[in-house]
Amino acid sequence: MNELAIGLLGCGNVGAALAGLLEEQRGAILARSGVDLRVARIAVRSTSKERNLDVPSDVFTTDAMA
Repeated sequence: MNELAIGLLGCGNVGAALAGLLEEQRGAILARSGVDLRVARIAVRSTSKERNLDVPSDVFTTDAMA
């Protein structure tokens, strides 16, 4: 099994939907491809904004290069 860490720029409509889909489909993607996709970082303007995502708070960063 290979792991691939993914970084997203933004967590608006598209970024949040993508992060949600990656988490929902993680098992299916792993079964088909042998690659475990993991959202490692999401760059946002404000880390204090409330978001409706089931990811740890330390995933959010204001540093897009991280």
